[in-house]
Amino acid sequence: MPRPVFSRRLLRFLPMPVLAVFTGLLAGLVAWFILDYFQTRAVRTIVEEELASQVDLQARESLLRFDNYIQSYTALGKLLANHRNLANYLEPIYWQEEKNIQVKLTKISPDWLPNTPQWHNLSPPSHLMLVDSRGHLRELYQVQNLTLPTELRSNGEQLFPRLQETTYITMFNGNPFLLVSEPAEDTGYNIMGTLVLLTPIDESFLQKSQVSPAEANLIALLDNEGEKVLISSHLNRLKKGIISPSIEQRYVMRSQSFIEYGGSDLNLLFATLLPKSTLQNTVNRMIKLERKQRGYGVIFIILIFTLLFTLVSIRLSKTLRRISRFSQRALGIKKPQPKKGNQLLLLDDWIKDFIIQVKLTRDEIDARYAIEIKNKELLRSTIMDVSPDAIITIDAQYRIIDSNPTTEQLFGYQRAHIIGQDVIALLFPSCATPFTQLLKTQDAQQKRLPIIELQAQQANQKLCPVELSIKALKLEERLFYTLYIRDISLRKKQEQEIRSMAAFASESPIPVMRIDQQGLLIYANKASQSILRHWKIQQMQKIPPFWFYRASQALKEKRLIEAELDLGEQLFSLVMAPILDFDYVNIFARDITEARLAQAQAQQNQTKLLHVARLSTMGEMAAGIAHELNQPLAVIANYANGSLRRIGNTENELTHPLQQIADQAQRAGDIIKGLRALVGKQEPVRKIVALNDLLYEVVLFLSLSLKTEQIELKIETPTSSIIQVDPVQIEQIILNLLRNAMDAVKHVKIPLIQIKTEETAQNAIFTIEDNGKGMNAETLKQLFHPFFTTREQGMGMGLAITKTILADHQGEIKVNSVVNKGSLFKVFLPKV
Repeated sequence: MPRPVFSRRLLRFLPMPVLAVFTGLLAGLVAWFILDYFQTRAVRTIVEEELASQVDLQARESLLRFDNYIQSYTALGKLLANHRNLANYLEPIYWQEEKNIQVKLTKISPDWLPNTPQWHNLSPPSHLMLVDSRGHLRELYQVQNLTLPTELRSNGEQLFPRLQETTYITMFNGNPFLLVSEPAEDTGYNIMGTLVLLTPIDESFLQKSQVSPAEANLIALLDNEGEKVLISSHLNRLKKGIISPSIEQRYVMRSQSFIEYGGSDLNLLFATLLPKSTLQNTVNRMIKLERKQRGYGVIFIILIFTLLFTLVSIRLSKTLRRISRFSQRALGIKKPQPKKGNQLLLLDDWIKDFIIQVKLTRDEIDARYAIEIKNKELLRSTIMDVSPDAIITIDAQYRIIDSNPTTEQLFGYQRAHIIGQDVIALLFPSCATPFTQLLKTQDAQQKRLPIIELQAQQANQKLCPVELSIKALKLEERLFYTLYIRDISLRKKQEQEIRSMAAFASESPIPVMRIDQQGLLIYANKASQSILRHWKIQQMQKIPPFWFYRASQALKEKRLIEAELDLGEQLFSLVMAPILDFDYVNIFARDITEARLAQAQAQQNQTKLLHVARLSTMGEMAAGIAHELNQPLAVIANYANGSLRRIGNTENELTHPLQQIADQAQRAGDIIKGLRALVGKQEPVRKIVALNDLLYEVVLFLSLSLKTEQIELKIETPTSSIIQVDPVQIEQIILNLLRNAMDAVKHVKIPLIQIKTEETAQNAIFTIEDNGKGMNAETLKQLFHPFFTTREQGMGMGLAITKTILADHQGEIKVNSVVNKGSLFKVFLPKV
């Protein structure tokens, strides 16, 4: 392309200041028009986008303030429903189902409402209602002078929430209302019904929901299609009804849904409106300000260009002198001769020769730079060699082209063996899909590398958990990847140990629970379920007040507190241990049911031992009394026998009484001897006797008592079995059974006791049957237990001794009893 020779010659003779002014003006005008076109559009776009985001932000903030305002009513409902006044009021009340329910209506604050109004910062509700568990309105407090909506009067059972917590917005008589309901409990925590707050959503309600009426945005509630205004915060600016085109022209509107208020059958929209004129004025001010600043910039550019070229012209002469000295010393170029005209063009001709010399100098610098590159490469390889992570470089086809020594240590492959191999097939055969997906998401410009966990395969075919991050590189239009692989097997093992330690409490067989400062149950293991069922709570619910008080006391006093919890079938000892660093209390429960049963059994056994000790003492006393009675009985028998000998063989009226005195004295002596033998240490006596004789002797002994108590006794002895026994002990058995029978028939109109004997090939059998009160199944189970008795003055040892004596004689006893019909005892003794 030919050079513009004429223009170059013309510029060569123009002075530098004139050229500087001309160039500065030209550059400033060009910059003005270009910047004004592009920057004005950019500024308008940026400002409009920013204002739009600000509008969205204000809309979200308005909705958030509205939500918080609604939550204040929910909190108010919880406060009133859980207040002690309402609980005390509901305690004696019982609402019965009636056909025509009389609603209690009042305009004065009722007794169940706290004395101080709880809604002084809120728009007051129009009505407070108490609804029973079937949805029937029972009491109505009219806070404001507003009539209860007709829908609630005529269809209240379907509209009132029943026994549940709910907050939602609904429409009554074409106007929006906020309805808040909370379950109401009496002092015994029984849910009696529901407390309902009805609040009209009007202009004042919407204004109070924002920061202040002066600062608040224009907000409104719209229907679910966003075409009709139900209510607005400033009715003088936005009235009820269909949204007109003029409103859309004057305002920017953002509508949002809040259908999360549970139980609502409406899908209303919350709208925030900002004037468009305000936004447009802001845009115009920003553009005007930017143009003003841009004008200053253009003027500054013109001044800079003029000043720059002026300074260049002044400094050129000095620069030429310096360059000439430099060229003479360093490069050997002749000194340029100063001339009049444009010094820049004169300098351009000379610099061409200067560049040739500079190129030669650059070659020398490149040689030194290559040495520096070599040193940096050596440093890089050293860093890779000492890196604790395995570093592998692969190409776009996943072939390995380089690796560091840590790769050999981690995977067990020699570097020469893995170069050129597919990294997926070699190291990640079981994780090919996530590996390739991670590669596809990498970008050469990406700064933060994503990290994933994979299972890598070692040379011994074992799987090793690793963390993998990938960095993409582009060299000469070729794509490479660097893999950073870290062995996390030790960390995984430590995590497993931590998880096992964390699961220690959940695996514990004893109940373990954790309570925070507010009494919330934040943790409970499986073993605690019986306690939670008794408390009727679940996790993240409050524990009963008594136990919350004890837990708070443990945390406040910084000490362990132990208390007992009775579940009926189980008894637990609860230890509350405060954890001061985290302000919570751990509760450890220990089942002490068996320990208490053992303690009670030990106490019962101790009582029995005392009873046995008393019996032992009585036995010793009985032995002493028997020794003392034995002598006078012997004297009685001797005197009776002496009197018989004096009478001789002559029969008279004294013979039979004297014989009876002698026989009974002898029998009493034998009984006393047997008693002494029973409590004394001696070998048992075995005699061959007739069973019928023993029965008749005992009956003779009790004949006076039977006559006195008017008890009929029937004896049937068809057999006369011969047995080898201790006669005194067998008579004691017969005596115990007859006395029990006599006691059983005391309150029967016609008392009857029957004694029968029978025999088998091996045993002699006698039965004693009565028609007394009989025994139930529970009494029969404990009948032969020591110290068990159904008599007020009984010691409970008669039948236990009877069973012991029969066991010593290889005999047994059976009993059959029917309540109110009588009992039958059957005794088996081996025959001779």
